[in-house]
Amino acid sequence: MFPKRSFITFINEKYAPLADKLAESISLFSKYPIIIYSYNFDYKTTNKNVITRRLDDNNLKIPEFQSTDNIKDHMGIVNRADYNTYYTLSRKPIVILDSIKNGLEEGIFLDADGLAKENIDDLFDWSSECTNYPLIGRGLFEYMILYGKGDPAKGPSLEQPIMNLLGIKKRTLHYGQTNVVLFNKNCKDFFEECETVANNKNVLNHNLLYAPYHDETIMNVLLWKRNATKQLPLVHFNLSSFEELQNSTSVKKTYI
Repeated sequence: MFPKRSFITFINEKYAPLADKLAESISLFSKYPIIIYSYNFDYKTTNKNVITRRLDDNNLKIPEFQSTDNIKDHMGIVNRADYNTYYTLSRKPIVILDSIKNGLEEGIFLDADGLAKENIDDLFDWSSECTNYPLIGRGLFEYMILYGKGDPAKGPSLEQPIMNLLGIKKRTLHYGQTNVVLFNKNCKDFFEECETVANNKNVLNHNLLYAPYHDETIMNVLLWKRNATKQLPLVHFNLSSFEELQNSTSVKKTYI
């Protein structure tokens, strides 16, 4: 059985080096362990703060990556139009459900390509605000745009097609980002619905239309469906260099 409180993440084999660094940062700054789920391979580590669990899914393939610059050892970014990107990232609720099934009562899901800061455990201070739906971090933007679509001043939002599909009438929260997800065992029904929507035949076959930001799109609209009004503050900051980490005042207010 898992501990009652822990961080969790999941990876494919390509992301294993990133999980190493995430786990190292958790070990430096947290008193809690991290559970690392690995899909279709055995993740090996000597980090005593890591609990490993393997899941297998023959439909899960390595997503396509796109290069963004000429930096050496740069992994690039996933191609959001690639079906394998959607399928992989939309497994997040399945991993969370498995952790609850195995005894986790309070957890924080972290995307594997992040690094924890010295205040990472402060995120658990928000646990009392988490009832039967998870808390995700407030996004930088109210509306997301992808491939020129999503600007409400010019047409429907990116989320409108799946809102129509699920009969969701309105947005009740500022758009949230799901690289940090605070949850507890009472959120089980929420994640079961996330899994159902992620595996909906229409969504699978037209994932770029219905879930352009994959698990994030699905979680946002299902929070709106529940008339959710609570979320985490801005909890992460994307960096382009180590110098930006040292110099940015915005980073000081975040956790990862």
